[in-house]
Amino acid sequence: MSSSEEAITDDELPWEQGSLLPDGLGVLPLQWVHPAEPATRVARGAATAAARRGDANELLRVAGPDKQGDRMMVVTQSCDLVKSASDLPQVEVARVFETTSQRTIIQAQDFGSARFFRVDHPVGDAAMVLDYGQRALLDKGFLRAVEPDNSLRGSWSEEHCKRLARWLGQRYSRPAIPDEDYECITRPIRDAWNDLVANDPHSAVSYHREYSEWRYRREEDGSLTLYILSPKANPDETTALEVSDFLTQTLAPVYPGEVRVAVNHRSYHTFTKADELSTEQISMEWASRDEGVEGAALPDVL
Repeated sequence: MSSSEEAITDDELPWEQGSLLPDGLGVLPLQWVHPAEPATRVARGAATAAARRGDANELLRVAGPDKQGDRMMVVTQSCDLVKSASDLPQVEVARVFETTSQRTIIQAQDFGSARFFRVDHPVGDAAMVLDYGQRALLDKGFLRAVEPDNSLRGSWSEEHCKRLARWLGQRYSRPAIPDEDYECITRPIRDAWNDLVANDPHSAVSYHREYSEWRYRREEDGSLTLYILSPKANPDETTALEVSDFLTQTLAPVYPGEVRVAVNHRSYHTFTKADELSTEQISMEWASRDEGVEGAALPDVL
């Protein structure tokens, strides 16, 4: 094994999941585009330019957004970062951007979002958001060539670090929602949620700031149990009543059975593994375009 392929020990490694690349390094999200079917605005622009050059049949490498203030964050698990390059040669990074868009912040505070995750503390009108839809892969030599910026990660609690790791991991493990559940549970809640975001964004921000994950379970007697979950050990009870009222009033006219909220399981500190395995997540995603960046995640209708 050459020196460049040696494993990096935990004591030597300043990089972790959540480390930012140095500002101004020039690493951008990257994607391959087939010129016959470009799907996003940036891809269509690249395909058009290639056609004008006479390269219409060549595969294209196209960079993603490069807006002032954008950063790239390591999303590879910390345990994989210490592996040698021969065992795991690439490091995955994703875009982090600052936004004041209420819709994007609301989505980023929803643990069920497949694209956005809020990585800063909810203070003020702006938020730092991880955008999983814009990623790139780095050769592992980057970990030796440059120093990480751990200023943001250093402000996280151990609980928040684990929550980010769980959010990243669940993107590939979320089961499909049955069609029947989508029609009588997920779709009505999403429709009502979109109305709330449009007409009362302040409430929507406060709901998902306090209770970031919503789940449900069909009971044997035909009733439905809803779970509103907070990362906090003692989440706000007033907000819990408001969220519970919002959900039950939305589902009461359409769900063919009793709907109730599990008031004694409102936190990750009281929600058990058995509860997690027996419930399904309610994702509040919607089609969005953040600040002119096209290609955001569409609602998951499965």
